[in-house]
Amino acid sequence: MSFGSKLRELRVAAGMTQEQLAKKINLSKANVSKYEADTVEPNLDTLVAISNLFGVTIDYMLDVEQPIDNTSTAIPTIIKEYLPIIKYISSLPKDEQPQAKVHFKEYVQFSKEQRKEVDNFTEYIKSKKGN
Repeated sequence: MSFGSKLRELRVAAGMTQEQLAKKINLSKANVSKYEADTVEPNLDTLVAISNLFGVTIDYMLDVEQPIDNTSTAIPTIIKEYLPIIKYISSLPKDEQPQAKVHFKEYVQFSKEQRKEVDNFTEYIKSKKGN
């Protein structure tokens, strides 16, 4: 079942209109409609918000029942790339998740040079850990 079909099924089962769902997750009704029609893919924040709202896992929403096959076209490439990070953030204690999300969002918005600096600093910190 596609992401859009699952979203519609969950929304209807919860007795919500597209507009009500949109308000709950701070989106427009048009975006909810596009998600349900599978014409637009949700971003990470939206995917997490939807999963949390309906009490389902991201794996369920993306129909990931088995390890991801990187040749599959069913899962959008960007989600394949970030799924391990999403899973890791979701596994953190609830009070640590917001800060981890902020760090992740900032990191992906950095330029290539800025990310390299962060990576170098991370390696430096890790090397100090052994001392």
